[in-house]
Amino acid sequence: MFFLREIKVREEGQNQTREAARKSASALNANVTQVGGTFGVSRQTVYNILEEEAGENKRKKRGGPVYQKISPQMSIQMANMIIEDPAISAKSIKEQIQAEDDVNLSVSHINRHLRDGITRHVICKFTIKKLRVHEDARDSDETKQDRIRYIDAYYKLKLTGSEFIFIDESSFEELELRNKGRSTIGTPAIQHRAKRQVIHVSAITAVCATYGVLHVTFVQGSCNSETYVLFLDSLQEEIDRKQLNACVLVMDNSPIHHTAEVQKKLTKFKNLILFTAKWSCELNPIEYIFGIWKHRIYIPPKETNQRIIIQLLNETFAKIDAEEVRRCITMVELLLFPLAKNKESIKLNTGVQHIQHDQSAKYPVPPKKPSVPQTQEQMINNQLKERDMQLIFNSAGGDCFFKSVSQSIYKNDKFHLQIRKDAALYMEQHKNQFEHFFVDGFGDELMEVEEVEWKNVEKLETLDEYIKRMKKPGEWATQPIILATALNEKKSIEIITATHEPQIINGTVRQSVILGYTNNNHYQAAINRYNIQQ
Repeated sequence: MFFLREIKVREEGQNQTREAARKSASALNANVTQVGGTFGVSRQTVYNILEEEAGENKRKKRGGPVYQKISPQMSIQMANMIIEDPAISAKSIKEQIQAEDDVNLSVSHINRHLRDGITRHVICKFTIKKLRVHEDARDSDETKQDRIRYIDAYYKLKLTGSEFIFIDESSFEELELRNKGRSTIGTPAIQHRAKRQVIHVSAITAVCATYGVLHVTFVQGSCNSETYVLFLDSLQEEIDRKQLNACVLVMDNSPIHHTAEVQKKLTKFKNLILFTAKWSCELNPIEYIFGIWKHRIYIPPKETNQRIIIQLLNETFAKIDAEEVRRCITMVELLLFPLAKNKESIKLNTGVQHIQHDQSAKYPVPPKKPSVPQTQEQMINNQLKERDMQLIFNSAGGDCFFKSVSQSIYKNDKFHLQIRKDAALYMEQHKNQFEHFFVDGFGDELMEVEEVEWKNVEKLETLDEYIKRMKKPGEWATQPIILATALNEKKSIEIITATHEPQIINGTVRQSVILGYTNNNHYQAAINRYNIQQ
């Protein structure tokens, strides 16, 4: 019975021609169920042998052909496309891949691959963020040289004892107000207010180290040359009233500062004018004052009177003291000026973060308690906090992996033996997916076990020996049975450790089981902390 012998040959790994077995099987007329039962193989295995053509099995590998379509070279192509054009869409990537490699991928699969799967090819994952557009001239050599000229002129004037007055305009809309609030879990945060027209206000402001906020003029709508000239007149009166001498007005290169009316007014001004470098708003301390101002604005929800709203904006400016203004000026001089002098790129966010840190340091902070070394479980729980999850206890031992999977899927660990049994059965029925983990059964110890980390190196054993061992309760789970569990349960398994990047198994599946792995020997399930019974 060549057909039966063919099955035996497949299980024992001997070199026999499969063509002769197929030809003899056609004349045998054997019952597939009976043949499978006799030799302890599944019906599907029998069908697979019957359906072979030209030495290749018709049955597709579990996971589908799409998972195998994206090669490392395609991942590199995708990464290069995104580096060249960060605004590129997944649809454009799909079209280019199809044109260059003749491979048809779906948009959703490309998005999943960029978000997670691309790490298989040792390439950083790509996520979607707010796109910021920077002009090429922003960091050109000419701009960097212009910043150095401005800083040199600034320090020369500072040596003369000049009082610097920083001037700029900032717009304000009610839409910029805080849009976050608190509510109970599962309910939206809603704030009711009276209907009112959204107003647009421009605040033309001057600040200095001695008096803090020196003068503010509010204008409904955008600022123009006429309103700017009126502001300069009011500012001059304020300078005279406070008897400030040897003042230097510092302003940026906005077009409104170079109009004929404004330039005419500036020529009659009693003080020196210093324009900052182009594309360098970060070097003007008043930008950070505007940030402090907008962060503190509060307009009652029921307030609709525009005059009162502007009054509230003015009162918020009045609460910014001279010490905060001096802090912003000093930060620019000590932190950002050296970066610009070294021709490094400067960012507004660098200064903002420094000011925020400085603001928090302004208030007394209770002394910290001596730090206690964290356990690996605590370190993993810290990672899980932002996902509103935490590890839950299960008894240690060889069943901890299967208990954790049971807790994740069924909310208790009662089904861990069934999950173990099903995973081992899956390996029996899909041996072709796991053969590469094991030796071939003839004791060939020359195979390169040590150079492939996926090999079962704990001891040289055959696939059948491993399955038999995994069926026993208390046996520790290793990579092959973990993979079998993920495939059989149709879930991805994410394993989080305290010190390494998470490992994701069967990552193409959306539903996931999240486990923590501590001390290199214990698995624990990660559960939504609101679902954990107290």
